[in-house]
Amino acid sequence: MGNVLTNIIPDTDPPEKDAETATGKLKKQLYENMLQQAARDGDYEELQLYIGDNWLKLGTEEERPDPDAVDIQFGQAALANAAEGAAEDEDSKADPPVNFTECVRLLLETQHGPMESDGKGGERPKFRVNLIKRDKELETALMSACISGNLATVKYLIKKTIEYDKSPENKEKRPEKFKQYTHLDDQDDDGRTALIYAAKELHPDCCTALIENRADVMIKSYKGRTAYDYVQKVISDAEKLDPENVCKVTKAGAKRCMEILLAEEKRIKDEEEALKLAKNSNHTQVVADLEIARDRIAKETASHQATKDQLAEVQRQLAELQEKLANSAPDDDNTADDGKGL
Repeated sequence: MGNVLTNIIPDTDPPEKDAETATGKLKKQLYENMLQQAARDGDYEELQLYIGDNWLKLGTEEERPDPDAVDIQFGQAALANAAEGAAEDEDSKADPPVNFTECVRLLLETQHGPMESDGKGGERPKFRVNLIKRDKELETALMSACISGNLATVKYLIKKTIEYDKSPENKEKRPEKFKQYTHLDDQDDDGRTALIYAAKELHPDCCTALIENRADVMIKSYKGRTAYDYVQKVISDAEKLDPENVCKVTKAGAKRCMEILLAEEKRIKDEEEALKLAKNSNHTQVVADLEIARDRIAKETASHQATKDQLAEVQRQLAELQEKLANSAPDDDNTADDGKGL
C-alpha cells in the first residue's frame, strides 16, 4: 500500500520550503516592479539600487530582480521604459534628478550578476540586458527612443546597436544571407522601423542620426508606407482635423523630416541610376573595376584556397561581362563615329 501511495502522491517540498519559495518570488517581483518604475521615471539613483554591485545584496538568487523582466501591461523591459523617456522630461536639478539617457547607459553597461565562463577561456557577466529585446508589439528600445525623440538616447542606442551587429559572436549566429543585416532596421508587428517612428513622430534630428548610420529609408511597413509616406500622412491627418490651425512647429518638423528623407531617397536612386548607366554603357566601368580587383587579388594569392576562390569568382564575373559586352557591342559605323570601344 505504501508503494501505491508513493506513486499517486507527487513529491512536494515541505511547507517551510514552499513558504520560502513563495516569499522569494514575491520579493523578486517587487524588486522588478521597482526597477522598471525607476527606469520609467528616469530616476538614476533609484535604478542603481537594483543592478550592478547592489544586485548581489538583494537576497538570494531567487529573490534578485531580472533586469530584462517585462511589465504585464506592455511587455516592456526596463531598458525600453528608460528609452521611452523624452528629452524635455529630463531635469538634472529635480529631486531626484531625471536623466533617461544615463539610465539607458547604466542598464547596458553595468554588470548585472556574478561572472560565468564565456566558453572561450574568459568570463562574462551572467546577466546582461538584452539590447534588442522586443515588447508585445515587437518594438525595440531604439524604437521607443525614436518615439520620444530623445536624441542623446537615440544616438547612444544606435552606437550600441552597431557594436552589437559587428560583434563576431552575434555575426556567427546569423545565416549567411543575413550577415550584412543591421538591427537598426528591425521592424515591429506593423512593419515599422526606428526610422519610420522618428519620421512619424516628426523628429528630424533622430532621422538624420539614423540615416547617417545607414538605416534603410526605403523600407516599407506592412501597409506599404515608407518613412516619408508617414510624414505626409501626419500632415494630411492634421489638416483634415483642423486645416486652419495646424501647429507651425508641427509643419516645421514635418518639412525638415521630408527634406532629410527625400535627400536620402534621391542619393539611393542616383546610385542605382549610375549603376544602371554603367551597365548600359557596354559595362566598361564595371569591367575596369573587376580587372583592378582581379589584379589585386592575383598579387595577394598564395596558398590560401579562399583567396584563390575569390580570384576565380572575379575572373568568372569578368568573363561573363566581357561576353555580354561583345554581344551588345554597337555597329562598326557607330563605333567609328563616337570613337568608343574596348
